[in-house]
Amino acid sequence: MSCSSKENPSNNRMELQKAFTDMKFRQELSRHPKIFLKFWYGMSKEEFHKVVDILVAENVLVKDNDDAVYYKVPHFKPMLKPYFINNTLDQIELSQGNNLYDIYQQKYKLPGLVEKNIVAERYVEENSHYRPLPLYHRNTVKELPVCFNDKSLYSNGVKNFSFSTQSNKQKVLSKSPIVVEKENNVIVIEQSFSRIPLPSVTYSLSLSPEMQQYKSTHAITDEQRQYICTHSKYKITELLSGSVIKITYKSRLAYDRETEAYRQSVKAMNEALKRKNAENALRSEKVMVEI
Repeated sequence: MSCSSKENPSNNRMELQKAFTDMKFRQELSRHPKIFLKFWYGMSKEEFHKVVDILVAENVLVKDNDDAVYYKVPHFKPMLKPYFINNTLDQIELSQGNNLYDIYQQKYKLPGLVEKNIVAERYVEENSHYRPLPLYHRNTVKELPVCFNDKSLYSNGVKNFSFSTQSNKQKVLSKSPIVVEKENNVIVIEQSFSRIPLPSVTYSLSLSPEMQQYKSTHAITDEQRQYICTHSKYKITELLSGSVIKITYKSRLAYDRETEAYRQSVKAMNEALKRKNAENALRSEKVMVEI
């Protein structure tokens, strides 16, 4: 028998080990309740990446060069973010919840988004560029419409007066969190608000009733539009806060544990407050006697 025909015991052991590992993974994959797609609560990081490879091959997920994982949804790809505790999967979060919510609303009959004013703070100041000059067109002076005469009367400072523009409204959840409870998993949809870095600037002339009425019957030309700034007495700066909707998949078991732990925590705080109030009441009675 030639040397080339001899089997290598080391290779055989490696092949057997690989076959055993693959078989064990397939068993784990089939027996665990899933929290999202083919992912299960408590899976290891190694198992997670194996499932990712399966779903990439099935054209459900896609990976980029940085190994970030995205869920394939028509028109956009939300990032899939796993959270591990002690090397085991605890929950999965999907980004771009604001774009995804319509899908969840339709499937699970959830309440619709509502329009909300997202102005965190509004500051009014006199417009330093206020120069109500005539309109020049090809070296000829043309009269601007009467609505370009700004009659606004605001006082400077932080203001809470209300005016409505599309730029300061956003669709948000009517309540948060929204919890979708299923047999093996729970979907938690919640929102938070964060300050938008760049402020929004509006000039008072564009908000005047005369200008609004004029716009309803006339189109503002580009030439006229450049005069809105210089013909506005006030500049209104808005600091906006944007809504971020987060969608998280959790196992039903883990969610029930979290809910019970929170309930017990609230119960303990209420009991402590009740004891404190009783102690204060008793002490008040003693003080009335002592003084």
